[in-house]
Amino acid sequence: MTSILLKAPRLALRDFQSTDLDEVHAYAEDERVVIHQEWGPNSLEQTRSFVESCVAEPRHPVRRSFNLAVVLADGSLIGGCLASVDTEGYAAEIGYSFHPKYWGKGYASEAVHCLLQFLWLDLGLHRVSASCRPENSASIALLQRAGFRLEGQLREHKFIRGHYRDSLIWGRLAGDEVHEGTVLTAFSKLDR
Repeated sequence: MTSILLKAPRLALRDFQSTDLDEVHAYAEDERVVIHQEWGPNSLEQTRSFVESCVAEPRHPVRRSFNLAVVLADGSLIGGCLASVDTEGYAAEIGYSFHPKYWGKGYASEAVHCLLQFLWLDLGLHRVSASCRPENSASIALLQRAGFRLEGQLREHKFIRGHYRDSLIWGRLAGDEVHEGTVLTAFSKLDR
């Protein structure tokens, strides 16, 4: 498969490069970023291993994982988005992490929209899901803005930093009605 480059009005999603190590580590080692994640805070070696695995992804003959860097027009790497694809089920699960410096500016919403368009229009998927911790209000708000629906709560689903944590499960179908004010209505007429 070829390299991925997805463009949005203020940012782009692209495959990670080995030169991204320092910028990725700047958020992967930050406790504020990983507080709701199963991973981190990362050591430099853990981040290096992550970046190396991402750099190798495009070389797989059948690509099922799209771990993409989120970059601004000036080339600054501000975070990452992931889509783990189930090609047989026409479905994917997404995730995202961003450097705190870029929180609250709409970049995550824009990146998720861009990723959804790729999954539906380019890969022809039917369903996209995401999960987050019930206490992660920013992620809940993002998923709601992106048109996801809460489908359930898994009790003590993940073991994170010595404690079992619940997970909220969110889903969105390609044919779901998009309500005014969601991220998807704001970008529905963009050229790709």
